[in-house]
Amino acid sequence: SAGDQTATPFTEIHHRRPRPRPARPALAVCPSSWGADEDFDPLLEAVRHYDRRRAQQPHRLPPLVVVATGRGPQRDAFLARSNALPLRHVALRTLWLEPEDYPLLLGAADLGLCFHRSSSGLDLPMKVADMRGAGLPVCALAYAPVVEERLRHGDGVLLFRSGEELGRQLVDLLAGFPGGEALAGLRQAAAATERWHDGWRREARPLFGELLGAGPSRR
Repeated sequence: SAGDQTATPFTEIHHRRPRPRPARPALAVCPSSWGADEDFDPLLEAVRHYDRRRAQQPHRLPPLVVVATGRGPQRDAFLARSNALPLRHVALRTLWLEPEDYPLLLGAADLGLCFHRSSSGLDLPMKVADMRGAGLPVCALAYAPVVEERLRHGDGVLLFRSGEELGRQLVDLLAGFPGGEALAGLRQAAAATERWHDGWRREARPLFGELLGAGPSRR
């Protein structure tokens, strides 16, 4: 009211300096089934590399949170190893999500990570398909030639062959976060990736239309 004199005077607000807000951490998500077809050694090596570089360049690189989702037999061993790392600027966390929450985490993340390594060397990591479907840029382990045939380096995906290489990619992508050009360019390429429903409409719907249309005449 007009008689209320308890509010802060305008001049005090005008001359008060705003408190600087600390930069938020970058969020990387690693969907996992924690089975024998996943190799987390590169992740542990990469975060050690990133942690050292962030200590050297705190104004250029953000803190990093890596969330590995899912349940499986290797999770406890991973937690024991990750908890033993002397990390100061990287937090490794595991998380179980309900199906309806999983796409929300992918949509909120800044970067996706995939450590799938199949014994046959023939199957493709479906987790990358999930992340690309959400428009999330991905760093994926290039464990076999089939991966490079299907995932083009730079087309929304960066391929790595070692933890050291992944560590360098994390530094390059997160430099200047959240306004860095490298991550923005990779995200733009990921957003332009064809979605599942686009491929279905182009490839499958015409085929099913023909089959359904020809069905009655074959009877």
